Amino acid sequence: MGILKLLIGAGLVAALAAFLTRPGPEDVDEALRRALFEKLFTEEIDEGRDILGNAAIIGCRLDPQSCFELLRAGMEVTYEDKLLFARVTVEGFGRRAECIGAFTRFSCPGGFEEVPQG
Repeated sequence: MGILKLLIGAGLVAALAAFLTRPGPEDVDEALRRALFEKLFTEEIDEGRDILGNAAIIGCRLDPQSCFELLRAGMEVTYEDKLLFARVTVEGFGRRAECIGAFTRFSCPGGFEEVPQG
């Protein structure tokens, strides 16, 4: 009986922690900004990529904030509060990501996948 009480107590503490640290809608843009900047500054200029793609990477490196604002304007973000976690859907530029927010972080297990046209 003691182990059962311990497991129930641990579960309640975990649920309370999840509730208190669930990222809010105001955290979504910051997470998107961090993800963009991480990708932007680790992406290599590639001879196999078209010249416009390389130019976009270089331009975004010169003014990352303006680049983020431009890209963010082309994205539709849906935030759903699920009490212990948040579900966020990001769509734009022919891509879509389903993300889960919990314990102050967002995770997008499938990444940004291409949306089939049709």
